[in-house]
Amino acid sequence: MMDVQAMRDRLMGKAAELLERYYELAEKPFPIRMRLLASLAGIKVREKYMPDDRSGALVTAEDGLYAFVNIFDPPARQNFTIAHEIVHTFFPEYRQIEHRSARVDGENQLEERLCDEVASELLMPTEPFRALLSERGEELAALSELSAYFDASMEAVAMKMSMLGAGSAVILHISDYGARGKLRIRNVFPTASWRTFVPSAIALPPHTELTASFYDNRPIKQVLDVKLGPVEGVYTVETYPGKFKRNGKLYTNGYVRLSDPRPD
Repeated sequence: MMDVQAMRDRLMGKAAELLERYYELAEKPFPIRMRLLASLAGIKVREKYMPDDRSGALVTAEDGLYAFVNIFDPPARQNFTIAHEIVHTFFPEYRQIEHRSARVDGENQLEERLCDEVASELLMPTEPFRALLSERGEELAALSELSAYFDASMEAVAMKMSMLGAGSAVILHISDYGARGKLRIRNVFPTASWRTFVPSAIALPPHTELTASFYDNRPIKQVLDVKLGPVEGVYTVETYPGKFKRNGKLYTNGYVRLSDPRPD
């Protein structure tokens, strides 16, 4: 059985070593040039057509190691994918082909979670991220600014914010893309103190202030009575709604942060 903390420490150590080599060469520290970082790790990056649920693959070829990224993914998402594939090579033994997918099964789940965690460190190192977050405040309005600074997707930034966040809170990635017209939870990013399991794919209840915030593209921050699957009760609700267009159709996409409204 894997000693998770020991493995995490090993992976983070290797990430720090790689970043140190990168900073010696880079003209400016941020955003991290992921293709240069991959090159320092001995990996060549290539774009390739992949199914919608697959973002990357790590492949050993006769002429070296390749990280393939989905050609249709935006650059910020490709950056996280490259970082994720780099981390796979940090493990004592790694498979010749590794896929990062929306659906990960069984024994690969722990490795995939560790890869995501350490990839976040490669793309958005903790200390500079924490400094910027302290200046900006732990609010969802900071997502766009941090995303631009680190050239990372807002989804990756939301995950990092939750990893470093204080108190009991959870950030939910919400979208109606591929959800048959309903706003559903796509990803869940809890802080270490959050204790309620929130499954993905739950639909936001209709005719509520929370749902209206997304359809009206109107951010809110207020105390609301929330019923969202196993999450029931009074929470401070902050939203960061947005829109994006794909194949000529406009979709709703954004984030919700739920936190305990009681004072410390």
